[in-house]
This record gives sequence, structure tokens and C-alpha cells, in this order.
Amino acid sequence: MDELLSGDEFREYSEKQPIMESGRAGKMQTLLYAVLSVLVFLNLAQSLIAAILTAASGELCFDSNLYTVSRELVFNGMLLCLGLFGILKSFRQEVTPKIVGLIGSLFYILNGIHYLVMPKITGYEIVGFGCLCPLLLVSGFRFLYAAILWQFFANGKARLEKPVYLFGLFSISFTVATAMVNIAGLFRDGLLTQFFYVSFDTLTSVTVLCVITAMTAYQARLLSRKRRRQQNMVNA
Repeated sequence: MDELLSGDEFREYSEKQPIMESGRAGKMQTLLYAVLSVLVFLNLAQSLIAAILTAASGELCFDSNLYTVSRELVFNGMLLCLGLFGILKSFRQEVTPKIVGLIGSLFYILNGIHYLVMPKITGYEIVGFGCLCPLLLVSGFRFLYAAILWQFFANGKARLEKPVYLFGLFSISFTVATAMVNIAGLFRDGLLTQFFYVSFDTLTSVTVLCVITAMTAYQARLLSRKRRRQQNMVNA
């Protein structure tokens, strides 16, 4: 044990421990991963229903097509697997810093790819940005934030958590603003069928992003405190 409590070996040992070690915090973490999984499942079910209705009627349902439905099924299916992985690890109390970094990074990578494969985003069309440039910027930001999360959580020597907070806050703000413009535009144009469909899909997707980003920021705060305490013990 004395050997473990010295220098780099002590830090390496600590990085393999769960970030949330208390029972109550661990249960809350499991609950949040479960909420994320349920919301993603609702989006997945919605896409599946749209596909079934489109195939049965032979007409586009909710302005869907084969490409759109397939894209959403694959995207939400992968996010659901990610959420279930989080539940399993949290239930086993195995949510180490690298696991948090893996989940957060993969979420934002998938989110960035999702933007890239979109043929268009209604919200951008409404505000007059009907070009590829905004999509590339949004996707690039998602990939950058994924790299920041992995660097902070997977690198045991990382101490600066502020980029995690700042980029997370910007991500939430931008996503909420885009969703509001999107929904308001559909309502303004009187597209009621698409309005209810897109509103549900958008609100659940925004909620998923806000929850996982806020939870990751809180986990970063706990991990940063733990690392500072460990560094003080090593230096003492």
C-alpha cells in the first residue's frame, strides 16, 4: 500500500477508481444514464413509426424519406447503446475517468457526424444559412469538444477543467437557440404536422445533449477536486 501511495503509481491507481464513489451520487448517475436512454429510445421509436407509416401508406410521413429515417434509426440506435453502456458501468460502479471520457467523446463524435450527414437543417434554412458551411462549423465544434473531453478525463495529469465548462455551456446555448429557431419557423409557416413531429424530436434531442453535457461537467468538477487532493498528498 505504501508503494501505491507514492508518486505516479498513486495517481495511476486513483484514475482507475470511480469518479462518484458515494452511494447516493452513484444512484443519481445511474438514473441520469437511464433517463438519457429512455429519451433516445423515444426518438428511436418515433423514427421507426415514421418508417412503418411511410411504408404502409406509400407516402412520406412527417416529411420523412428512406434516407432520413435510416439516418435517425442508426444514429439513435448507437446513442441507445452508449446510454445502456453507461447504465451498466454505473450500476457496477465502474464509471472511471476514462469511461466518462469515452461516453462523452463518443456522444459528441456521433453528434458531429449526425450534422455532417444531414441533407439540410430546417432551422438554418429559416435564418438564411442554407449552405454547408454552418454544418461544417457545428460538426467541427462537436469534434473539438470530444477531443477536449477525452484529453481531460483520459489524461491523468490534466488539471484544467475550465475548457470542459466553457465549451459545454456554449454547446448547450447554441443547441437550445437553434432548436427554438427551428420550432418557431415551422409554427410560423403553419406546418403543423411537421411542427409536432419535429418539436418532439428536437426537444428530446436537446434534453439528451443538455443532460449529458451537464453531467459530464459535474463529473469533471469532482475529478478535478480529486486530482488536486491527490497532488497535494503526493507533494506533502
